[in-house]
Amino acid sequence: IGLEILAEQGYESPTITAVLTPEGIKGDEVYNAMRERGFEIAKGYGEGIKEKTFRIGHMGYMTFEDIEEMLQNLKEVIEELKKA
Repeated sequence: IGLEILAEQGYESPTITAVLTPEGIKGDEVYNAMRERGFEIAKGYGEGIKEKTFRIGHMGYMTFEDIEEMLQNLKEVIEELKKA
């Protein structure tokens, strides 16, 4: 997908991952597009980074198929937003 995780290696959370958006794409755009597709992710959080990030929760019950489906949709959303 070509996305970068915000946390430095060794400081990742076991429950949520903050993801940096590509240049020219706002976190809210990713959030809204994923909601339209039926996926609930979280908006970015934090002074100076909230508009450049979004967050993906990964706790509780989910299958590998659920994760793969979400990642495929995320890839499509990013590709669409890059073209916009």
